[in-house]
Amino acid sequence: MKSQQGTPIFKKTQGLITQHIGPETLLYSETTHQAFCLNPMAAQVWRELDGVRTPREIAAAATNSTSMPISEDLVLFTIGKLRRDGLLEEE
Repeated sequence: MKSQQGTPIFKKTQGLITQHIGPETLLYSETTHQAFCLNPMAAQVWRELDGVRTPREIAAAATNSTSMPISEDLVLFTIGKLRRDGLLEEE
């Protein structure tokens, strides 16, 4: 799925167990049996991913939720890494 502006929308892959520990997030894939630890910035992007919002909207929401400025470029970088690791799918 793409937003009205043609920007791809991403959703979380099925079969992930999520555990929030302080500012970090641990993800475990039941499919691949791999574990991932997201740093605070990546964890905040992960929390904002809902399969509806664009990267620009995710950046704005993540910035509002934290004291860290999170740019759209940083969100796109994080999305790229999460997709590479099999944690996200393009709608």
